[in-house]
Amino acid sequence: IPANATTEDVFKSSVLLAESFSIIKQQLVTNPNMFDEMMQLHKSLKKTIAKIPGATDTAEAFVNYLEKIGYDKLEEAGKSVDVNSLYYKDYAWKLGSYCDKSLRLLQDSTSTLSPDIDPIEYSKLVVKFYIQAIDKGHSEAMENFPRLLELLELYPEIGPTFQTHSLQLEESWKFIRWIPQLVSYIETPIATFIFPSLFRVAEDYPKALYYPFRMSFEHYELEKHKLPEANRNAIEKINRMVHSPIMEEFCLELQRLTDPDHIMKDFLVAVKTILLGDQMNKDVLTSLYNQFKDLLLESYNSRMGKIPNSFNAKYKKGLESILGRNGVRLLDRTPLVYEELLSYYNSNVKDRFTTAQKPTEVLKSFAPWLASFKSGDFDEELEIPGQYDGINKPYPELHAKVASFGSQVMVMSSIRRPKRLTINGSDEKEYHFLVKGGEDLRLDQRIEQLFGVMNSMIKKNAFCSRQNIQMATYKVVPMSLNLGIIEWVDHTRPLRSCIESQNSRPIFWKNIKRSYQSWIVKHAPNSRNIAVPHYAAYTDSPKRIEDNYTSVSGMMPSTYLRDYVLQLASSPEAFLFLRKEFAHSLACISIFGYILGIGDRHLDNFLLDMKSGRLISIDFGHAFGSATEHLAIPEVVPFRLTPQLVGVLEPIGVSGILENAMTNILQAIQDEKALLLNIMNVFVKDPLLDWKKQAMVESKSQKSQVSETPSETEIVDNGGESNWYPQRKLDIVKRKLNGENPACIASTEIENGHSDKHYCKDIVSLTKGDPARHIRARVGRQCKSSREQVKCLIDLASDPSILGVMYSGWTSFI
Repeated sequence: IPANATTEDVFKSSVLLAESFSIIKQQLVTNPNMFDEMMQLHKSLKKTIAKIPGATDTAEAFVNYLEKIGYDKLEEAGKSVDVNSLYYKDYAWKLGSYCDKSLRLLQDSTSTLSPDIDPIEYSKLVVKFYIQAIDKGHSEAMENFPRLLELLELYPEIGPTFQTHSLQLEESWKFIRWIPQLVSYIETPIATFIFPSLFRVAEDYPKALYYPFRMSFEHYELEKHKLPEANRNAIEKINRMVHSPIMEEFCLELQRLTDPDHIMKDFLVAVKTILLGDQMNKDVLTSLYNQFKDLLLESYNSRMGKIPNSFNAKYKKGLESILGRNGVRLLDRTPLVYEELLSYYNSNVKDRFTTAQKPTEVLKSFAPWLASFKSGDFDEELEIPGQYDGINKPYPELHAKVASFGSQVMVMSSIRRPKRLTINGSDEKEYHFLVKGGEDLRLDQRIEQLFGVMNSMIKKNAFCSRQNIQMATYKVVPMSLNLGIIEWVDHTRPLRSCIESQNSRPIFWKNIKRSYQSWIVKHAPNSRNIAVPHYAAYTDSPKRIEDNYTSVSGMMPSTYLRDYVLQLASSPEAFLFLRKEFAHSLACISIFGYILGIGDRHLDNFLLDMKSGRLISIDFGHAFGSATEHLAIPEVVPFRLTPQLVGVLEPIGVSGILENAMTNILQAIQDEKALLLNIMNVFVKDPLLDWKKQAMVESKSQKSQVSETPSETEIVDNGGESNWYPQRKLDIVKRKLNGENPACIASTEIENGHSDKHYCKDIVSLTKGDPARHIRARVGRQCKSSREQVKCLIDLASDPSILGVMYSGWTSFI
């Protein structure tokens, strides 16, 4: 470095050297034999290394030398910048990420070589410098915050360091983005170190914390007897800090939008959960009963609309005879009463209670309190949910408040019959939300969070940035373990509706579906189980499967969806724009969905934005490979790429606009796989999510389809035996990000869920493909590039011999 070098020059030079040492170190750790090869090929290099103090003639010693000198160079860079300078933000990030990369090498079980470092001290440095970088506004450091929670869980000894530096973070709003993750740890051993951060958010932004904390508090009520007194006191303190009577009323009243028969089913599931716990909690059971009574059994409750009242009139007497006066029988003889309730539900309520609801219903028919709500009647303001994104500083005083609610709700036709609610804002705008009762929306919320992080990753790719390729996201607000709201995306239409609008004869679509089903069914015509004919069809020849699939899909023009998009365009040039946006959004949905293992991509789980032509993916009930592992008819394809979608891309086709976009998206995410794996690690190991429940389902050999009956839906894991399950999910994602052949990964997932079934080898054989016809069967276990990986994905997704044996409800032929 020249003597007249500026501070900026010194800083950049030191950082560049440190990064160079880090790259060489990473290469040596990945391939230790490279060191000996270099020494043999480059005698001058061997002499140079021999002169370096501390660097001996072994790969391990040289890795340790590079580790130390890289760290020293970054410390040197730090001395050249003042803590208040513009460069300090980058310095803190560089040093923190340098130490973090070394820790990852130490934690990587596949590494044969790793630097000789103290993981506790390095973890403390990561915590210190990441939080300093977050404080200075470094966006990448902000996205890496979940890594600090992971390190805190791995090395609880760093707890005081985390607590000290998190308290030094100048602005508490920077915790908001990761509140769902913070509150998920309140029942764990590391909670002590997290409480101070939550106290700060509760003090400064109580409404940002209210809904996620309310969910964790529900679970806490079941488990609090296991926690130390200090932790219970801290949790109760936060609960008091965020308490909001109007928000509590709002959540209760939203519950009334759930159909009464579903409210009863959810009540049964909740009672079963308490029964399966290791200790009967009568306080929780009493609270549960009181809410059920308030929603359905209070005959003169002015807050009950005509629809719950009709349930009350029909079933109150029967239910009270089982539950006892004020639920006394439920509290005294819970297991017996649960069985009586379940029998009563199955015999009298299930599939028998109907209210003849119209597609649009009057709000007061469900919830008169919501229908009559006027903000002026209350001392406390009710914020419209979803206004805290954690990316920008919030100003709650400027947030839109609820002025009133629209008088009508739109009733959806899906099984749970969710309702679209209109909120009239204080800013004179209308806000639409889909209210979903009986569903835990935390998984959907986590998926949307991951989409946001992945969007940031692909922005750094030149092609994606230039083409403005992004996954469309929307707000998901879980409010309790069985209630949440989802932002309604305006100017959209479900893909199925778009396609079927081009042929409005219902018999046309029924005939096509019947043709597909009849060929499957003839493989086992006497079976009542819909899955059995599919298993038999797996053994048919790929050529016969393909011929039938081609015949069925040929019963309709492949241009229906293209024609619909063409109708949206005002000119030929406008259509080209819509097609490009369609293709790029499909590429994004496909690659994001593949990495996260999102399944069940039937036509109703796509929305088409009628203004931009972009597709929007919704409803993530099957994620992290569960559709492949756990559905009775395994979903093998990595994403949806069926004839109607391909038809929109013509005449360019899949190999043109779509494949190129997919390759760039995949490459961009693989370039930052460490960050994604870090965030996913925290997500899938979330102590309060139901990954362990699914693991228990597996361990009980219930690997086909979990029954919808309340007695079987809720399984509680009271032990630690199932920690392997989320780790297995992470390993699958890591293999995807490392470029493994998608057919090999799909085969693993099938075997994980179906290895003990007779049909497993047959569906695996179809998945692996034929070398004469399929690129995925020729490339080997590891793809040479992102482009080759994308070609294999497209090959698997569009293979007629796989599409031809899928579950008919997925409509692979459309």
